[in-house]
Amino acid sequence: MIVAGDINTDHDGRFGDRVVEMMVNAGFTNTWADVARDERLTWRGSDRFEATTFDYIFVRGLNTSPARLNWVEADESDHHALSVTIQPTVSE
Repeated sequence: MIVAGDINTDHDGRFGDRVVEMMVNAGFTNTWADVARDERLTWRGSDRFEATTFDYIFVRGLNTSPARLNWVEADESDHHALSVTIQPTVSE
């Protein structure tokens, strides 16, 4: 199962909610979990707010690589795209 999108929060504790924690507690893997903050700033920020990680890919039951940013030009979006590579599951 894959759940992905802009969830308007981050897992750095800036907003005081528990969305990412609740997804992980429900058995999903946060594909940003082991990625340094500076390498996962999906939202560019604004004059009022600093850049942050608003966009996530959560997976359950799949082997994936960590998420990675795919650069998007500022005139196209205020968010960068992200992706993961789904690894084949080895049957025994």
